[in-house]
Amino acid sequence: MPVVAESAILTSDGLFFVQDTDYEAMVDAELAAFDDAREPGQGRGGGRLFGTAGGTLLVRCADQSSHPTVRVEIWGTAPEVFEAPWQWQEPRTLTWTTGHFWVSDGEGDAPEPFRNLDAGAGAGMYSVRLAHDGREAAREAIVRARRQTRHATTAESDAAWHRIIGIERYLIRVWPAATTV
Repeated sequence: MPVVAESAILTSDGLFFVQDTDYEAMVDAELAAFDDAREPGQGRGGGRLFGTAGGTLLVRCADQSSHPTVRVEIWGTAPEVFEAPWQWQEPRTLTWTTGHFWVSDGEGDAPEPFRNLDAGAGAGMYSVRLAHDGREAAREAIVRARRQTRHATTAESDAAWHRIIGIERYLIRVWPAATTV
């Protein structure tokens, strides 16, 4: 059974990160992960769902106002089941110099369960596989919230934006890279 951490997370302009806790390793990898998520010839906003570099996984949510639920599963070996309704992405490899990682909004904030996750096998290479669900439903809910809050009271606005939390979901599975899918 995997070690599990799960929480809703704020995003920074629709982005969140899974990163090595080593600050020096994190800074350069963050910029390279942005580049990896870009698709040549695409303008602003164009690109892939995610990018990786060094010890960083960058995830682009459905909208800049996304407030998804993220579940991290840390496995000792490669998981064998990749079930529906999740839409699975190809696995990638990250290098964590500390063997610890966190899930953050890119502004240096992370919910409590994501602040210092132990990858399980110390410093080294880890396979990471991302899945998502609810992206289209989240886009639709965010459009409704924007419409509903245009001339709303503070209480009405808070309620509308609270309803989008967790519609969009991400599952991130992590395991030592010595084992493969």
